[in-house]
Amino acid sequence: MNDTLTDLIASEAAKRDRNWDPAERCRVIQETITWAEVRGYVLRNTQAACLADQERKLKMLIELQASFKLSATAPSEASES
Repeated sequence: MNDTLTDLIASEAAKRDRNWDPAERCRVIQETITWAEVRGYVLRNTQAACLADQERKLKMLIELQASFKLSATAPSEASES
C-alpha cells in the first residue's frame, strides 16, 4: 500500500507541475518571496517576547513550588498540635 501511495503522490505532483506555466510559477514564487520579506520577523519570537515568556514561566514555577511546600508542611503541622 505504501508503494501505491508514493506512486499516487508522485503522479499528482507531476500533474501539478505539468499544469503550471513556467512564467506564472516564477511570478508566484517572486510574489511569495516579496510577501515574506515585507512581513519581516515573527513577533512571537522576538528576544523581548522570549524573555517575557521565560519570566512568566519562572514565576509560575516558583508559585507551584511554593504551593507544594505548603501542602507538604501542612499535615505535619496539624499532627504537632
